[in-house]
Amino acid sequence: MEKSKLEKLSLIELKNICKKEGLNFDKSREELILALNEYFEPMRVKTKKQTSTTTNLKPKTKAVKILDKEQMVEMGKEVEKGRARRLYYANDCIVFELLR
Repeated sequence: MEKSKLEKLSLIELKNICKKEGLNFDKSREELILALNEYFEPMRVKTKKQTSTTTNLKPKTKAVKILDKEQMVEMGKEVEKGRARRLYYANDCIVFELLR
């Protein structure tokens, strides 16, 4: 509700609106107008700006055949270090996501 509309209302109407919205209504007319104006003012939401490094990044994945012991050991070490994680198993391969 705009401040100009609130200023046109009587004290009783302002108190009723405060009661309805669950606000303290034991104030002067001017204080009620300020409180209601602040209450109805839309909240500003901060958004994170996307930089060129964060736009359209797809996670990198690597499929390793179960029978390739050397690569399985290498990826196991990467998982232990927190640089990769197992996603799923399909067609005799384990698919890992490489974390940044």
